[in-house]
Amino acid sequence: GAPNRAEESKSNGAATQPAAAAKAAAATPSAPKASEARQVSSAVEVVKPNRMRQLIAQNTFESLQSSPQLTTWHDVDMTAVINHRKAHKAEFAANGVNLTVTAYLIAATVEGLKAVPAANSRWTDDGIAIYRTFNIGMAAAMPADKYGLGGLIVPVIKNAGELNLLGIARQVNELAEKARGNKITGQDLQDGTFTVTNYGTSGSVFQTPIIHQGQAGILGTGAIEKRPVVVSNGSPLEANLGDYLSFKPMMTLAFTFDHRVLDGATADAFCVAIKQAL
Repeated sequence: GAPNRAEESKSNGAATQPAAAAKAAAATPSAPKASEARQVSSAVEVVKPNRMRQLIAQNTFESLQSSPQLTTWHDVDMTAVINHRKAHKAEFAANGVNLTVTAYLIAATVEGLKAVPAANSRWTDDGIAIYRTFNIGMAAAMPADKYGLGGLIVPVIKNAGELNLLGIARQVNELAEKARGNKITGQDLQDGTFTVTNYGTSGSVFQTPIIHQGQAGILGTGAIEKRPVVVSNGSPLEANLGDYLSFKPMMTLAFTFDHRVLDGATADAFCVAIKQAL
């Protein structure tokens, strides 16, 4: 699933990737009802959004009004992830787990949060509240109706910092299966401290995600695509030292953060830690 500038609730809410998803689903996690419509003229049809869509609209709008948000982009070479997945996919399958790229992304996000704990926090009037646990929300798209109006829910992997890659992959599988079967519960959507939205699954290269209020940031991950990359033996500022082009599987990370909590340097340090983990 993937939102563009879409992830919210209100302060202290459940983990929501694309806005309001958490609240919407917490109240009614089943598949969204079809939108109502009425004909205004031969050229216009007014569609009444369902409850989930209304919450997404409300919470994304409130998020942008309540916090100064900035997005930084980083490209990452996914060669190591692809090779590791190829080598261990059968091993994980033998344990009943489908090893997905999303599992790697969440595991790497945990490493980033450990390196920059302030990214796992929220702004309050009393100070910056840094969460001691890593509860990672992951976005899941709900089916769209005939108008193309869909929705998003964000189930949460609780205590992800205590799980290895197998444990994270298992949680990703279980929550994704529950989402597909409309079996997500309110408890599945609660207590998120950070959100990851893998919009690359729908083909998008990069977006500008919106923060779920009650959190200090959201990481968007784009589609993996082969790109020409300059491989250099020296500094990018030095003259050609045997540089050459190589085609590598690249992904663009988009980290939207609350500028009250993080500055560009610390936000980039968070992204660099994720890149190193990947």
